Amino acid sequence: MGVLTRGKPTLGLTLLSMITQETPGVRIHIVDTGETAVVRRDDVVAALRLAFDRGVQCSYERTRQVQRNFSAGRLTLLQNLTGPHIVLMDDDIVMPGLAFQRIANYIAAHPDYGYYAPYCVNIATPKAAFEELGANHYSPGGVIRQDARVRAALLDYYSSSLDVLDTSGDGVKTWDIAFLSALLPALGRSAVVDKQHIVYHMDYQERPNWNLVQDNLILASVRRAQELAAKYES
Repeated sequence: MGVLTRGKPTLGLTLLSMITQETPGVRIHIVDTGETAVVRRDDVVAALRLAFDRGVQCSYERTRQVQRNFSAGRLTLLQNLTGPHIVLMDDDIVMPGLAFQRIANYIAAHPDYGYYAPYCVNIATPKAAFEELGANHYSPGGVIRQDARVRAALLDYYSSSLDVLDTSGDGVKTWDIAFLSALLPALGRSAVVDKQHIVYHMDYQERPNWNLVQDNLILASVRRAQELAAKYES
């Protein structure tokens, strides 16, 4: 489990929803790109202490980059998440108690899957941003099967691309949700969203990010996914 945070107040809830799952063998890694270290907050300290008590491996690191802060944070996560199954989580998403069990059951039944994503309730992304992606777009909390080709493409993307969520930088922008939604099918992998597997977006005050519906953003993201899929075809 990889959690990228800039210090949202909901981070403690996100961590607790993962730490209190009953499915064993999960490791959580937190990458903090905020101006102040979230590891000093009382709610995060309490969550990490609970993780220790429950035997859940939970690690933390902080990185600060003025440009490409989102992409650099994702890259740092991936450099630490080397296992065959990875989950990219936002710091304002909570999972119900059986979420990990659903994921484990799906992996057992579909060992050659691409990604298995939840349905997000109260998602802040404008619906228009998903029109070109279709119903089976990736969402935070989705598990990705990270074989060698997928890992190479992900590391390449977050090393070199300028994401729309990055604070600054020059170049053609892409959006990682659109990229992930297109990458796995481009690599010949399945992309599934299960509407019975629900997660909840907890930042009820967050305004829709209309940058996600700008012209050509989805097209550029899909094109980048196709380019990297072809690059790592063999």
